[in-house]
Amino acid sequence: MMSGFREVARDEEETSEAGETARERSYN
Repeated sequence: MMSGFREVARDEEETSEAGETARERSYN
């Protein structure tokens, strides 16, 4: 359960804030 979440967190860290914003836009 947490292992999958950890992998996602790692990806988010690499994408940085810019990636997070782009992801939020895609989500909406």
